[in-house]
Amino acid sequence: MEEEADWVKFQRKTFTNWINSYLKKRDLKAENLKEDLADGVLLCNLIEILSGKNLPKWKSADAKMHRLHQVGNLNIALQAINAEGIKLVGTGAEDIVDGNQKLIMGLIWTLIQKFQISMDETPTSTSVVMIGNEKQRAQRNH
Repeated sequence: MEEEADWVKFQRKTFTNWINSYLKKRDLKAENLKEDLADGVLLCNLIEILSGKNLPKWKSADAKMHRLHQVGNLNIALQAINAEGIKLVGTGAEDIVDGNQKLIMGLIWTLIQKFQISMDETPTSTSVVMIGNEKQRAQRNH
């Protein structure tokens, strides 16, 4: 198995930190994007926080959530993303449930571009990288 490039690890960590900076408003946290976004619960919460809109009813997380419910939650989130004017080409709910890291990272980057970089009153894309750098430094110093 090929070892993951350092830039991929850094990007994943930075994107996770960005997501968590919003999810903490609901006392939620992502640790592993591939696993933690798979049921759609965190993504639905994130979209509600970012957009300021309530999504249609989605199923809360439980240990026995079936794939059908996961895909349903993710479809609700993806439809809400589309309603915000964000076009996701080639990314479906099944890709996220199945843990397609490349598409998940592309989705998160698209959200960062829409909700972070394009907002005048929030930090720039450079700040997103700086947040990741600061968190990495803090972890190394502990």
